[in-house]
Amino acid sequence: IKKKFDIHVLTSIYNSENINGLFKNIHTLSFFDLVFNYNDLKDRGYNHEFLNQNLNKMLTLPFFLFFMTAIASILIMYKTNKTSNIKHIIIGIMVCVLVFYFKDLSKALGETNRISLSLSVWIPVIILGVFSFIGILQINEK
Repeated sequence: IKKKFDIHVLTSIYNSENINGLFKNIHTLSFFDLVFNYNDLKDRGYNHEFLNQNLNKMLTLPFFLFFMTAIASILIMYKTNKTSNIKHIIIGIMVCVLVFYFKDLSKALGETNRISLSLSVWIPVIILGVFSFIGILQINEK
């Protein structure tokens, strides 16, 4: 015998706001939410290493963008009259692809615990900084 019920009543200590708060997407948090609610997120069960990685990712983004802009300006300033624009476009695209894959490799090394997660976020920024400073010195010598 099957019975159909129109109303289901469930009593619980959780309401919809508590349940939705538990499954909040960490990637949608702003920098200030992550800093000010860090302990609350840890108490809710988020991984300490994962929170640190996201915090470091947000901290390195301005430096990463600055160094990418520096590398782009180095590629433009290094241009001589004998080279064509197509050559610089191809080199620029190759550099962007290499940086993307290097950043992805660093993230994979951090997630597999070959290096720490915080270090995996900072390594691409440090290497981009070194290459941009070398490029600036070479342009300055000319």
